[in-house]
Amino acid sequence: MALATERSTAQNLTYTAGADSHNASPTRVYTTKMLHAEQDYSFVCTLTIYSSRTPKLKAVSTFMFDEFVCMLRREFDDLDGRTPKNATEFLGCTYEWSKCGKYLYVGQKKAVDHLLQRTGYDVCRPTYTPAPPKSIISDLDCPADDDHEQKQFMKDKPYRSILGDALWITRNTRPDCTHAVNALARVGHNPGKAHWQHLQHLLRYISTTRNHKLTLTKPNATEATDLRVYTDANYAPDWGTQYANYRSTSGYVSLANGSPLSWRSRRQTLTAQSSVESEYYGAADAAKEALKVSRLLTCFMQKPVKPTLHIDNKSAISMSHSPSDQDATKHLDVRAHFLRECVRDGVMDTDYCPTADQWGDGMTKSLPAPAFATFTHQVGVRPTPPHT
Repeated sequence: MALATERSTAQNLTYTAGADSHNASPTRVYTTKMLHAEQDYSFVCTLTIYSSRTPKLKAVSTFMFDEFVCMLRREFDDLDGRTPKNATEFLGCTYEWSKCGKYLYVGQKKAVDHLLQRTGYDVCRPTYTPAPPKSIISDLDCPADDDHEQKQFMKDKPYRSILGDALWITRNTRPDCTHAVNALARVGHNPGKAHWQHLQHLLRYISTTRNHKLTLTKPNATEATDLRVYTDANYAPDWGTQYANYRSTSGYVSLANGSPLSWRSRRQTLTAQSSVESEYYGAADAAKEALKVSRLLTCFMQKPVKPTLHIDNKSAISMSHSPSDQDATKHLDVRAHFLRECVRDGVMDTDYCPTADQWGDGMTKSLPAPAFATFTHQVGVRPTPPHT
């Protein structure tokens, strides 16, 4: 691949700190443009500006910082008739604003088309769920060491390669596929025929919903930032046997003013002895994500953003408010009480929501088509309207 590199040197506008942060030496800033045969890729280095603490150089540092900001404004602001353009693509994701300017649609058309074309599912029979309803993907269907028939069948199947592409799509723009992809990845060390059929089912779903995008809603200027994290868990005896190490599955989805920000589905690392424990462990994991997202939004909004955890188990909520350990909860892992500490300090709130209103339900199990359609709409995965 031939690359032509073009560099433009800016003024000496920054200082880079060495071993002693008080002694800074000036350096030059470069912006590099790499030209590909078909596409242009623009790379901008991450820049950290260090200002001197000494009174003599403080004024100089301030002047250089102001000059650097002016240079950026001259380049990117609306000056001399130039209009800044909205971002349309970044790291494989496409961005499209609705005509009214209220909705932003984020998709991965190139990645989806590439996956479907290389697997032969560009045209296939449609399906409307990423996994068969109430299906369980576990080590039970992994081929044994002496099962040569399945071993030979899976020998030339690109199971992990396809799953890797699906994982990249799921992490960025498709929370509706999170549970199915996570379950298939857990058996990636030894997949069998049943797992291959589940993967084909997932590809058919991705092909059916190839025009679905993640929809982000722009809040009103006077609307306060409302951060909600829906957390759910499925107790092991219902969805986990000895082939799943009796571990429950938990998941969450965080939304700011109705727009999805992050999501996750995972097998719990601890064995819960009751549904309350599994919900409590799942809520504790969600609390970590809620704290991270709230701090990030606080930094952006320049005002505190307090998250609310939505849990569909009243006993788990009661445990998060309990100041002492009861006989039934003494054995709980200390890490899970992180949630109790956050609630006690007023960092976040907990709220009960009925199972029908639990937006994280699709992160823990394979739902029937009607319930799954509601779930996808809740987490913002929707087809782009023809006239937006």
